[in-house]
Amino acid sequence: MKQSPMLATLLLKEYRLIYHTPNYAISYFSVAIIMPMMVHFCLDIGVNMLSSMVIVRADFELALFVVVLFGALTNTFCATNISRDGKIFYSLKTMPIRPSEILGAKILFSSIVSTWTVMVSSIIIVSTHIVSVGQGIFIFVIGTLLGIGQVCFATRKDLNKPRFFADEDNEVKESNSTVSTIILFGILNSLILGGAPLYYQVFKGIQGKSTMLFTYLFSSIYTLVVVGMAVAYLFVGLRKRFVEMSEGEA
Repeated sequence: MKQSPMLATLLLKEYRLIYHTPNYAISYFSVAIIMPMMVHFCLDIGVNMLSSMVIVRADFELALFVVVLFGALTNTFCATNISRDGKIFYSLKTMPIRPSEILGAKILFSSIVSTWTVMVSSIIIVSTHIVSVGQGIFIFVIGTLLGIGQVCFATRKDLNKPRFFADEDNEVKESNSTVSTIILFGILNSLILGGAPLYYQVFKGIQGKSTMLFTYLFSSIYTLVVVGMAVAYLFVGLRKRFVEMSEGEA
């Protein structure tokens, strides 16, 4: 039998670790599945409420805001990307496995889940005619990139200060500080990325002006800057930190 690539094996390990741990499966996968429905219901209410209050159509900006917000709030399981392994993480370090494969599998797995939720949400808001196909694709790209940036940020933060001790169920709970930081990261992104274009569209829309170009340009530039900073935070000193990690520090 042909041996599976190491990355695929590590990805399978990540999936089995979450799937076979009830608390992880419920808190991670179930929330990711429910998230597209929450996006749809919130937008259905928000679009009607906004149009009736200010008599302005800002469906695209509102959809961008809601998708980015819920995408960030349901992507918090990446906060334990390192800690979930427990003491086994040190065993992985001693094996002939490249650090890029160990960390890459964790980042890739979390990114796949994050991308899936954003993709389904985008399909739903397009199929319900809240936004056009082109706008839905744009929201998907922005949401996916920010999700990956969040995963990179959370993985490095957890690597800097892992929490390997478990509770009575032998499950590692998320660090309150890490999760709070991740949630704050997502809320700020949604407020700036979706809130600014939404406010601008409402303000200019009352004057009968379109702000679509501003939304596209502002969202694209902001996303690239945020993701670039998150990726830089992940990689600067990454190998040194990985190598220097010792069992006694956790």
